[in-house]
Amino acid sequence: VKKDGTVVRDAEGAPILQGEPLIDDDTWYTLQEALKALATGPKGPRRKDGHPLLGILVCGVCDQNMYVSWYSERKGGRGQKGKRTGVKKEIFRCNGKAHAKGVPALSIGCKDVLAYVEEQFLAHMGPFRRTQVVRVGGVDHRAEIADLTADVEELSTRLGQLRGPAADAVMTQLQARSDRLEALQAEPVRPPREEVVTMDNTWADDWTAADDAQARRRMLEEAGVRVTVHPPARWRPPASERLTFEVGTHVDPEQDALEDIRHQESL
Repeated sequence: VKKDGTVVRDAEGAPILQGEPLIDDDTWYTLQEALKALATGPKGPRRKDGHPLLGILVCGVCDQNMYVSWYSERKGGRGQKGKRTGVKKEIFRCNGKAHAKGVPALSIGCKDVLAYVEEQFLAHMGPFRRTQVVRVGGVDHRAEIADLTADVEELSTRLGQLRGPAADAVMTQLQARSDRLEALQAEPVRPPREEVVTMDNTWADDWTAADDAQARRRMLEEAGVRVTVHPPARWRPPASERLTFEVGTHVDPEQDALEDIRHQESL
């Protein structure tokens, strides 16, 4: 821009920039969508004290989350009749506050539950390749269209004030800007979209490579896993008898494959 406010333009009427653009329009829009996704993501840091199945393991009586607790092992009888061994064991426990009167809080050994969840998760999801939702930025030329409209108006005004070669040069600029404006006006606005990309790694690969329990918990959350603890039907049954394992139907590739087979057989 000159001191008198006149925009310095090239032969096609485009404002002359001091440097080349660092990125193209498509990249810019993609970055904007990525920044929006970050801005609308979960606020604050993740809990570092959450147990490995927080939000995954729920009580089958009250449907509330179960939490980690400890108890002193007893032998030689049920409940208070047994003698303390001095060994403390880690358990998952429901606080029981939402239970009906007389219905005790449920508890179950952590070690057995974690082993069960790992076995079931790898059996259901392990062989399948993971997918990732990629957000692709849209294209919206409305800002550039507004700039071009202003350019055309400015050049049209200048053209009426000039004669000879100067008028010819401005006319060339005006025509180029008008052509660009017409082309952009004919191009529809493309909103951002999401694409599902299949990755090379499987769920089992990432489960094995996970460096901590919280990373595995995030995988369980992503797969929509829900594990329910039910009251024992007999004295000290194995954990597998008290647990049910469910995978979110929207991400269960095994179920999708079975349904596809049934559909093909019905044709």
